[in-house]
Amino acid sequence: TVWEGYSQRGPSKISQEEEEEIFASLKNLFPTGNQNLDYEIARAFGMVRSDDPEILESLTRLVVSDLHPCDDIHYLAVLGRIEGPRSATQTARIATSLLMLDYKIESRGMNRDRHWPQRIGEIYTALAEKDSNLNTALVESPKFGMPGHIVFVSTPGSPVEQVAGRLETLSRSNPNFKWSTGWIDLLKNLPAEKADPLLQELSEQGAFRDTVIRILANRPTERDRSLFYQGLSSWNRTTVDASIQALSQLTPPEGLEEWSALLGAMERFGKEVETQETERKIAAYLTRVLGGDQEPSDSTDWVALLAGVDPEIASGWKERRSKTLGDWTKRLAQIDWDSGDPNAGHEVYERVGCADCHTGSRSLGPDLHGVTQRFGHEDLMTAILDPSRDVPSRYRALTIETKDGDFVQGLVVYKAVDSVILQNGPDSTLRVEGPDILSEYTSETSIMPTGLLDTLTDQEVANLYAYLKTLQGEGSL
Repeated sequence: TVWEGYSQRGPSKISQEEEEEIFASLKNLFPTGNQNLDYEIARAFGMVRSDDPEILESLTRLVVSDLHPCDDIHYLAVLGRIEGPRSATQTARIATSLLMLDYKIESRGMNRDRHWPQRIGEIYTALAEKDSNLNTALVESPKFGMPGHIVFVSTPGSPVEQVAGRLETLSRSNPNFKWSTGWIDLLKNLPAEKADPLLQELSEQGAFRDTVIRILANRPTERDRSLFYQGLSSWNRTTVDASIQALSQLTPPEGLEEWSALLGAMERFGKEVETQETERKIAAYLTRVLGGDQEPSDSTDWVALLAGVDPEIASGWKERRSKTLGDWTKRLAQIDWDSGDPNAGHEVYERVGCADCHTGSRSLGPDLHGVTQRFGHEDLMTAILDPSRDVPSRYRALTIETKDGDFVQGLVVYKAVDSVILQNGPDSTLRVEGPDILSEYTSETSIMPTGLLDTLTDQEVANLYAYLKTLQGEGSL
């Protein structure tokens, strides 16, 4: 943990009187202005869990001075060990320092590794345990709202309803507010009448659709049925399972679009042994809506059963099969790639969520620098359209089924017998305890959502490619 460098290794070898005398002298010296010396004096304060109010005041003043973010993290970790009550001013200083970390790191072009959410989360948890007002001060701060701030509100005891309400307010009042999948997931804590209009708006962005579907599936309505049918095209089993569960509470499928979504999902999830549970759920639903009276099996001919109910739709499905990617291939061939505007393309890159998962050392996908030097425009766009065609081993997600019947998915940060830590977002991790794991497998399919280009015009696709061409250098694709 982060506390390895801030904890005593054993009992003190000097008397309490000598220790008090030493720390009284250190307190009078601190801060000295010498970076290395101040580092170690502060560390010593933390190791003995000082409860001196003057030391607390000095440290909180220090974290709102113009420090390098690495210095901020060190002193915040020390404050996580310091005992004693915090004043409102001191609480505000700590909240400001925490929130400014993202600004400072990004402005310096610094990277954070996959352990960042876990380690900074440990510091924040310790700070919040010592200060019952910190959560509110942080959430209500005018500096709150960057995607990276999710690490603070994902810790135990965070006021999730208050956070969700603040996000809803920020999204309406701040035109520069940037949603992330982590932020969106918190909207499930708002009343439906507040959250649902915002969720429906966010579902129009392909990068967020799966997250929105999983939330709305807990309270399905006919208004959202088209979203649940879109959810069936996801490669994320949790999204598909949620969609089927939601659809089972709505009226039966109608028309070619809805039946195609069901039959397409049945085909996809029947290919891997690990996805048989999802296949079984889809099969059970198909059996019900088709009026079947037999248990479905591997040999069940769903198209034939559909033909007995609606031969026109069954015929339409046969024509449509495997046609979607072919349609995109024709469309890509007609795009004027030289007309792309890289500035407009950067906006598309941000809007569809590329930046969230392909930037920095904690990214969920490969670095895209130099990608247009290795792929032509049609090959690159095809890789976006069909992300599971070729998934590098380091970006294959681990899918875990828990004993509660839930599925969680992410890149492995830490794995041992007692627990597994997965990175399930650019700024978020989740921990699954070993005894809670029923089964696990490494997926051959990509965690990158499908449909990212579906809402774009031809010009926006050309703009996106033009922006990707500006990302020079060597990436990791």
